[in-house]
Amino acid sequence: MISSVSGVGILLVFVTLLAHDIEAKNRADSSKTKQPFCAACVPEVTRTSDVLYPEGPTAVPSATDSIRKLLSKATAVFKAIDSTKNFIAGLSGKQQFHLPVGIGKVVGGLRYDVGIYAIRLKPSYAEIDAFMRFTLPQNGETLIFHGVGIKFSRGGGIIGDATLQLAGDYAINFSGNKSQLVLKGAFGSGGNTFVRMDCDGFREMSLDAEVRFSRDLLLPEDKEGFTADGNVTAPFQAVISDWNDIVVQISLPHFQINGLTGFGFSITDAVFDFSDIRNAPGVIFPKGYSAESDPSLANLWRGVYVRRLSVRLPSHFKTKQNTATSFTATDLLIDHQGVSGTFAGNTIIPLTDGDMNGWAFSVDSLSVSL
Repeated sequence: MISSVSGVGILLVFVTLLAHDIEAKNRADSSKTKQPFCAACVPEVTRTSDVLYPEGPTAVPSATDSIRKLLSKATAVFKAIDSTKNFIAGLSGKQQFHLPVGIGKVVGGLRYDVGIYAIRLKPSYAEIDAFMRFTLPQNGETLIFHGVGIKFSRGGGIIGDATLQLAGDYAINFSGNKSQLVLKGAFGSGGNTFVRMDCDGFREMSLDAEVRFSRDLLLPEDKEGFTADGNVTAPFQAVISDWNDIVVQISLPHFQINGLTGFGFSITDAVFDFSDIRNAPGVIFPKGYSAESDPSLANLWRGVYVRRLSVRLPSHFKTKQNTATSFTATDLLIDHQGVSGTFAGNTIIPLTDGDMNGWAFSVDSLSVSL
């Protein structure tokens, strides 16, 4: 009678997760004609949805009407500025201009336009009301920011902190429309994405945002190790001076990869790379990746790079102490190709600890390829 099973030498788990429609989807998306931002096109969004938000401006129902009115006003202001080409180089105490007036600034090849539409004179300073518009290079659509009561001195300088808040929340798709960067605005979900301006126009942007993953890629995991409803999200805050250079540290909750049932992932070191200028320090691309084979493409890669993570095995790989079994891995990528990486561990479960329904077993090594 066989009383034990030992030396389960090499257990190879090979899972390939590819979204077969990604390339076709990208081609279809790139062929769409982009339209100017639409003040009336602000969909109401249910925040408990298991799907990604519609790309573009979104709002909770209570804020939809006010955001539409704000965007409509911004449309009129910039239409008047553009039609008369009424732009100035910057604000000064001696400058004369008529309203509305624009201040344009180019940073990293992208243009940021401030549109001043109201000025109120006070005894020792003036108050300015203004919009700022910024066209996203990802989809050709426009972000609108709004600020009122910005103080401007007689000597020609901004008094205090001149901030303009993002009008509503805004969702930007990436990674083959399987992930989103969601900017949270004060006029939408009560977030705090805003821009700072000075006398020369745009200065920097402060992001209150989250990276949101489609359930086609990642599934949230509850405390018991089972998949849960909703989406995996990674909130973050950052201050940037160039939209094309967003590289920030993020933290992800426990999750599972769609198609790899029972394997749990815990992230300890991850970076969101939305930059065309640089990559996360130390990023390693898998063999055969275009960014790996052609270094000139490396800086253009966008997605999430996980330097270090813990991989938990499915529940039937338990020990005699009834504890979950896991091992540490490195270099996971989440991008337009899905989830990619190869992880290996050695001496996962020794023979003295393995318990599979009363049978002793060992896992000497394990490899997971995605």
